[in-house]
Amino acid sequence: MKRGLFRYFKKVWKEALLAIFFILLETTLETMVPFMASRVVDIGIANNDLPYIYKWGALMIGSAFLAFFVGIFGVRFVARTGQGFGAELRRAQFAKLQSLDQEARDKFAVSSLITRLTNDTYTIQNAIIIGMRGIFRAPFMITIVLMLSFNMNSKVAIVFAFTLPLIAIAMLTIVFRVRPLYERMQRHFDELNRSLQENFQAIRVVKAYVTEEHEKDKFKAVNKMYRKVASHAFMTVSLNGPIMQLGLYSTIIGLLYVGGNLINTGAAKIGEITGLLTFVLQLLNAMLMLAQILIMFSRTSASNKRIGEVLNSSATLEYLVNDLEIKEKPTLIVKDVSFKYPGTSEGNYAIKDINFTVKSGETLGIIGQTGSGKSTLIHLLARLYDVTEGEIRIGDHNVKEYREETLLEAINIVFQSNMLFSGSIKDNLMWGNSEASDEEIKRALDASMSDEIVAKLGHGLNSEVGQAGSQLSGGQKQRIGLARALLKRPKILVLDDSLSAIDTINESKIRAKLRKLYPELTLIIVSQRVSAIKDADHILVMHEGKIHGAGKHDALVENDEIYKDIYITQLKGAKA
Repeated sequence: MKRGLFRYFKKVWKEALLAIFFILLETTLETMVPFMASRVVDIGIANNDLPYIYKWGALMIGSAFLAFFVGIFGVRFVARTGQGFGAELRRAQFAKLQSLDQEARDKFAVSSLITRLTNDTYTIQNAIIIGMRGIFRAPFMITIVLMLSFNMNSKVAIVFAFTLPLIAIAMLTIVFRVRPLYERMQRHFDELNRSLQENFQAIRVVKAYVTEEHEKDKFKAVNKMYRKVASHAFMTVSLNGPIMQLGLYSTIIGLLYVGGNLINTGAAKIGEITGLLTFVLQLLNAMLMLAQILIMFSRTSASNKRIGEVLNSSATLEYLVNDLEIKEKPTLIVKDVSFKYPGTSEGNYAIKDINFTVKSGETLGIIGQTGSGKSTLIHLLARLYDVTEGEIRIGDHNVKEYREETLLEAINIVFQSNMLFSGSIKDNLMWGNSEASDEEIKRALDASMSDEIVAKLGHGLNSEVGQAGSQLSGGQKQRIGLARALLKRPKILVLDDSLSAIDTINESKIRAKLRKLYPELTLIIVSQRVSAIKDADHILVMHEGKIHGAGKHDALVENDEIYKDIYITQLKGAKA
């Protein structure tokens, strides 16, 4: 069931109530000042009653000062409400994205998610800070002003009955016209953000291919489209000011005309007209504030919808709650597995009829051309997606029968572009296992040959890796990533081309160390290089989503043409 964002006020409801209280109190005090001023003019000055003038004058000054101090408290609690709500909204989105499985996250582009957590959240937060004061102040002020105006002189105040509806209609027309424009703005802002993110990430490629001018033209087109929509939206919004000014002056002229005639006949007093003119300014300011808030909320509604899409997303995978544990030396069984990605046409399988078994401590090599289904297969092993047909078993049970924590503790995937986080090497290693002992760290560093990296750096394990490991080479990042995975103590370790940036000699040494230092570990190596898998206990040759060949290296060289072609091509390349 979809739920709105209002529920995230539960962390700041006390601040919100205090803010509303101070806003309404300030508004009451402000609107009473013109009423008291009219009493001073019509009674005190008209009758030359100095005590009356001093009494009401003191009340006016006291109300003004009190409104000032009350306003300070109101602004403070409004700011705390908005900032607290924004923080809670960002936390909730981040937590939701962490809880979603891969299939659910695939629905959102990374650039769009960043925009939602930053720009959209800021838009809503800012709307609360600016709008909370107006949304309670403006209607309350309009109500009080109208009540006091008709109490002072209903014949003059009748002018409001003609001008206010016309202003309200014009204001609502602008609001309804600008709302879809703001939604378009947010979509184009996503595209602008995507273009920036893509270009900054691929800046080396852009430089290498000398395509700076092409990228400038692409960004110019995206930027121009955003500017066009934004200009249209803000030009529409800008009509609000002139319309309000027209309404203000029309109301003043109407009050002066009606009031002047009534003064001549004795049906109105000068103080009443003076007070009503002050009320006009307050009333029109309240209307202008209300119009700005409604326009701002029109923009906010687009952000609210986009954030709601994230918060109301549901994980597509369901995990059972039980006490099942994976035994110490589990066998991996893949039986009749087929899979097609959500949204693809019927029968368009990414992999089809996959069968194999790997016992504990064995090594499985998977090789094949790009797009053959290798990565899809290993994603299914860790249940990043659910199989469409067939089953995958680890130990005595289907992977669907384990709790998420149990499954992901037993099987770990080291990806080709494994992410390192800002901080030290030790921080990244302990991220894999915060309770790892010194002996475990030493063994993991040795097996991944990361000990050589640590030894060369000035601060050893405390050396900073930079954002996303920017201070390390590709091969160094892959080795640190492997060490981190080993510290997680998995029973099954999948290397998804995760040693591709390491030369073949050191890659061979790492595989030998893994087998020596972690003999109980089931190892699945996905690679484009025959040298990486030729010593595996089992080798699968993937082709167009199916197993084209299976066996050991020598047998595949003899009997599988795809494997043989890859081997001969790479052998010739090595000799050359």
